[in-house]
Amino acid sequence: MCSTAGIGLLSQGFAKTKAYMQKLCRICGKSFKTLVNRTMYCSEKCRRHKRYYKLKPMIEKVCMKCKEEFDTRRSDKIFCSIKCKGEWFYKGKPYRKTCKECGKEFIIGKSFQFYCTKACYRKAKNKRSRKEYRERKNELS
Repeated sequence: MCSTAGIGLLSQGFAKTKAYMQKLCRICGKSFKTLVNRTMYCSEKCRRHKRYYKLKPMIEKVCMKCKEEFDTRRSDKIFCSIKCKGEWFYKGKPYRKTCKECGKEFIIGKSFQFYCTKACYRKAKNKRSRKEYRERKNELS
């Protein structure tokens, strides 16, 4: 009898409704919805940084790349976004390297790139693997 008691109420339209509350984040001031009254922060990031944000005042700074003003609590921050930071550090002439496998010159995407294509990388890796296999085989025999 207990297992069917709740089903009757749900079918009659007495289902539980969730009452969301509209609150403001104490860190960033963003509006968010919550089910629990004691929630004070809009995200995990704001919750983790509550002490940091409480201690430091907001500073108005100018981005070195786009020259727009932005607010931050960090005194060492000089860019408004990751995009501006990336454009600033990768500006100028593209870096050129010589492929270790085929010897062609290519423009690098990352500073630790040694091969011009994935095909060259695979060829070099196969050569290394074969060489290591032969060395191990010689040691065992």
